[in-house]
Amino acid sequence: EYKTALLQQFIPTVVEWRMIRIGDSYFGHQKLKKGQFHSGTGLVGWVRPPDRLLNFVKYVCDTGKFTSMCLDVFEDDQGRYYVNELQALFGSYDPSQMYIDEKPGRLIPTTNGQWQFEEGFFCQNGSCNLRVQHLLSLIDRKQN
Repeated sequence: EYKTALLQQFIPTVVEWRMIRIGDSYFGHQKLKKGQFHSGTGLVGWVRPPDRLLNFVKYVCDTGKFTSMCLDVFEDDQGRYYVNELQALFGSYDPSQMYIDEKPGRLIPTTNGQWQFEEGFFCQNGSCNLRVQHLLSLIDRKQN
């Protein structure tokens, strides 16, 4: 945008998470720091996102009615979350955007508020396969 300045609070000690929602599929990993920055380093921490973070991301997406969204979330040293960036247009270079115990997969919310891990590669072709599947399910729901 022209003639616009966006300012954000500087938080000195953070863990940065890349969180993705596509339909009912959730993915997440840490964006590791190199020097002073997390973004652009290409370093990834394949750590399972905490349930509290997954619940936060689900709340943000549900509130905004976002069914396909990438969020960069800061976690400060007090465990508070800050959405640093929302990206509706995103891709993925890896066929999985989450590995838990070296297994690729996704997390799916269950009806009792838990998170279920499902093993598999769900982000092929820059996550477009999953987005098309989600779009088809939306069309199917609308027709039924």
